[in-house]
Amino acid sequence: MGAVRRVGYLWRLREVMASRGLFSTTALVPLLAQRGIELSHVQVWRLVTGMPERLSLPVLAALCDILQVTPSDLIIPTARNVPSHPEDPMEHLAAAGVLRRQRLDDPSLLDEGGAVGHAQGHLVVLLREQD
Repeated sequence: MGAVRRVGYLWRLREVMASRGLFSTTALVPLLAQRGIELSHVQVWRLVTGMPERLSLPVLAALCDILQVTPSDLIIPTARNVPSHPEDPMEHLAAAGVLRRQRLDDPSLLDEGGAVGHAQGHLVVLLREQD
């Protein structure tokens, strides 16, 4: 079982704005316009309150100028290893302590497909073994 690198980021615009005394998203609209960036109030609200998937460099540069920060103050990259394709699809749940496997002495208690339930905070999956 291999691992792949999952990358993401933390978008800190709202936090950085607050640290600079800007608590209203609408306050950014004229400041951006002064720098040639025309965005609607809704677009600025989404930029501040959401996690943008795409961001133009002119907008990023304008935000950095307004807030007197660098891009690394606004965007913090994150990365972690995740299993690529576990051989057993339930293996990652078991490794995380969410799944507990248990043999059942009397398989006739299971319906045709098996059973799923909870026991002591664990997800329990009981599967009928194939003949």
